[in-house]
Amino acid sequence: MKSKRSLSFFAAVIVYLLMLSALSIYDLSFSENMTASASDLFVQFGARVGPMPMFLISAWILNCLFLYRDKKSGANMAVFLLCGGAAYILACPDPGRIPDLLLAAACWSGLFFLVRKLPCPEQSERVIRFLRMGLLVIVLGFVIVQICKFTWGRPRYLAIIQEGAEFQEWLKIQGFAVRDDLYRSFPSGHTYCAACSFLTVLIPDLFPECSVKRWELGLGAFCFTMIIALSRIAAGKHFISDVMAGGGIFLVVFGITLAIEWRKLYEPNHR
Repeated sequence: MKSKRSLSFFAAVIVYLLMLSALSIYDLSFSENMTASASDLFVQFGARVGPMPMFLISAWILNCLFLYRDKKSGANMAVFLLCGGAAYILACPDPGRIPDLLLAAACWSGLFFLVRKLPCPEQSERVIRFLRMGLLVIVLGFVIVQICKFTWGRPRYLAIIQEGAEFQEWLKIQGFAVRDDLYRSFPSGHTYCAACSFLTVLIPDLFPECSVKRWELGLGAFCFTMIIALSRIAAGKHFISDVMAGGGIFLVVFGITLAIEWRKLYEPNHR
């Protein structure tokens, strides 16, 4: 049974890579069409809302773990800082404009209140392991994405149209990106952050009384991630291969980590 699951996982990874390679042929043409008809509202939505799952899920996990240890001050500080980062991106404040600062402060307070009011699962060894696993997946995947961004040095579509940069295939590693953000296209960080919403598929394991089906949560996460991915292409920030790589990194890290934890949690019970 274990070997079948492993084979299925590796088969899914191979299929995903084949899809990435096939769709990357349309990197330039798709970006041209998407940016030409891009709605500013759609672009702004992706830029501001896309990172929310990574920030808010991390804040909720840390809040639960700290509360289990009865360290409420630590929980408050961790959640407060993560919500602050989310609020800054969501409001995109201009330091020179008081209304933007007030909006950011309001978002900060609202997100902090939201995370603190979200239900906390009943403490158990299994729940704690799942929460730690979720945090590990988010941090590890984020580090991988950032390393790839600086290592690949791939020009964004905006760099091509604004600075005349040469289009670079996703498989070609340019070298360490010492220039500005226009040369950190691969992979998409926003799509990775949006893909963190797939962690919601663990809700039935954390809350057994939850009536929402796992496939419903997965479908919602997929639709949200697709919307964010398309918005990043429309913004000229990424190509198809970039957004697929961003989402793929999260799914691979999540799949491997989940398989390891699942085996540790459940296999001894079947012996």
